[in-house]
Amino acid sequence: MRSIISLLLFSCFVSQASAKPPAPCTEEIGTVIPGQGTFVAATATRNFYLKPGQCLTSPNRKWTAVLQATDGNFVLYAIESDIVKSANWSTRTAGNPGAGLLVQQDGHFVVYQNGGIVISAEGVNGDPQKAIYQSNPSVKPYANYFLDMQDDGNLVLYIGSDPKNISGYTFSAWNQMNRSSGAPKQCPKWTCWNDPTVGQQCAFLPSRCP
Repeated sequence: MRSIISLLLFSCFVSQASAKPPAPCTEEIGTVIPGQGTFVAATATRNFYLKPGQCLTSPNRKWTAVLQATDGNFVLYAIESDIVKSANWSTRTAGNPGAGLLVQQDGHFVVYQNGGIVISAEGVNGDPQKAIYQSNPSVKPYANYFLDMQDDGNLVLYIGSDPKNISGYTFSAWNQMNRSSGAPKQCPKWTCWNDPTVGQQCAFLPSRCP
């Protein structure tokens, strides 16, 4: 009996260890949708604050997007067994330790220098003078937007409140990677399919532009 209890305790510790945040992430956040992605959302009246060291890790634990506390770079990593394998995309904002990121109600996410984000009773807002990266150059109407780290390795800022309510997108890391590498630009296409485990799934999947 004692050996069985010991085995169960060991299993619990193994499970906890395997779920620890992948370095350099110090805290995993977001709503997890198995088979789809992990997301955080801004509403039409409130921005979402991603703090230094926090990350979004895909449900299959193959990808993580980390706002690195040490240098302020927001990086999309491929991971295996919670160990970083490669960096696939970044905001190129290294050299700004303590930088914060806002998923904003105006349709883009912005990285601000340390001290550039102000928290008040009205919400969380950024100082435009301290913005060092903006995901989309054009401001969109105030609405619901969510940043999703998907199981397929794409980091997407969608228009909508959650994966069940999407009307488009304003940013795709795949597009950014394709532009920087010189590969043909991708235009993600909204596609639905039936998953035998979780039922119908929908997402923007890679597709050549017309």
